[in-house]
Amino acid sequence: MNDKQRITTFQKINKGLEYFWLAVTVAAACMAGWFVALEGYDEAKWYLLFPLLALAMYLMRRGLRKKFEAALKRAMEEQAQQKKGKHV
Repeated sequence: MNDKQRITTFQKINKGLEYFWLAVTVAAACMAGWFVALEGYDEAKWYLLFPLLALAMYLMRRGLRKKFEAALKRAMEEQAQQKKGKHV
């Protein structure tokens, strides 16, 4: 497996994990809403923490993916500049 394939695989994994945490956020929010509706807010307010934690994980994963993609873009631009400098 060459570097380009590893990077592509890593990007797919990151994107998949991002979607996973988004799905967990939605599912946890639905379940928390269900428990609040059944038991009342005072009894089920702690269930609202789960969607918040899942949302935090989603946002963290998304931020990491964007940082990785930006760093990858910078590295590719630097390589292109180095190749351009060698050929001139």
